[in-house]
Amino acid sequence: MSDFKKNIRSKITIQSWGLRTMAILASTFAVIDLLKQEYLLSLTLGFAWLLIFSVERRILKKSPHDDQRFL
Repeated sequence: MSDFKKNIRSKITIQSWGLRTMAILASTFAVIDLLKQEYLLSLTLGFAWLLIFSVERRILKKSPHDDQRFL
């Protein structure tokens, strides 16, 4: 297994799991609403997914020595 995968697996916490779950739900609901032709709600959920995804990436990139840093 590569070092990258080991690093990611060691950083899985309740917080990152919750963010991943919210991202999956937001993207799923965005696609469903798009298929139902509810464009405004679909666009809103898509934007929420992008925000959740970017926050999740910030948390995973944060090193353990950066406890003073806020999002």
